[in-house]
Amino acid sequence: MRQEKQRISLPLEQVEERIREGEAPPLYPSICTYERNEHGLMTEENLITFYHNSLYEHADIFVDQFIKTEEVPSQSGSLFPLLKRLKEVCDSMTVSDVKGKENTEELQKCLRECWVQQKLSIEGKGKCGENNDGTGRATYFSYELQKGMVDQMKKLLSTNRTNLMDHAICEETSFRSLALQIQWQIIIINNTFMAENGLTTNCPPNLVENCPMTPGRVNLRSALSDLFYHLRYPRLSKRFTDTLIGWIKELYATSKNM
Repeated sequence: MRQEKQRISLPLEQVEERIREGEAPPLYPSICTYERNEHGLMTEENLITFYHNSLYEHADIFVDQFIKTEEVPSQSGSLFPLLKRLKEVCDSMTVSDVKGKENTEELQKCLRECWVQQKLSIEGKGKCGENNDGTGRATYFSYELQKGMVDQMKKLLSTNRTNLMDHAICEETSFRSLALQIQWQIIIINNTFMAENGLTTNCPPNLVENCPMTPGRVNLRSALSDLFYHLRYPRLSKRFTDTLIGWIKELYATSKNM
C-alpha cells in the first residue's frame, strides 16, 4: 500500500520568519553613526575611515617610485637618447612657433599704428580756355610717422630676428640632424636583422614559432620599444608623431618577414 505524502502549509508569518533567520549579515557596518552633509554624503575623512585602504596612504610614494622607474626604460636601445633629444627639439620648436606668431601679430599691429593717415583736399582757381574762370578740386592721403612707435618697432624686429636666427633655423637644423642620425641607425638595424636571417626586400611575410633572440632581433625590438615609448607623451607635435610613425612602419616592414 503506497503511503501518500502529506503536504503541510505554514502561515505566511512563519515562512517570513524562517527566511529572515537565514539572511546573511551585511558586508559593511552601518553608516548611521557617521556624520553626513545635507546631501546624505559622508565627508572625505569619514570615507577614508569607513573604507580603510592602506594603499591609499602610500599613493604618493607609489606614484613617485613609478615615475622614477619608468622615466627611462631598463632595456632601452641605441635610439633612446636620440629620440629623447629629438622630442626636446620638437618641444622647443612648438614654443618658438607660438612666440613667432605672437611676434608677427604684434609687428603687424605696430606697423598699422606707426603711420597716421589723413585725407586732405586742395582747391585751385584760375583762368582757363578763352579767359574763362575755372576751379579744380583734388583729394589725397597724407601719412605721418609716429616717432613714439618707432622704438617699439625696433624692439619687435629685434625679437623677430632672434626668433628666426637663434631659434627657428637652429632648431630646424638640429631636428634634421637628429632625424638623419636616427634614420641611419634604423637602416643599420634593418640590414643587420635581414643579414642574420638571410632575408631580402622581396621575401614574403613569414611567421616563426620559436625564433632565437639574436642581437639583430634584440636591436629591432628595442628600437620599436623606444619609438612607442616616446609616443606615449601627451600633446606631441604632429611633425614628431608623423616622423616616429614612419620609422615604426619601416621597422615593422622588416620584422614582418619573420
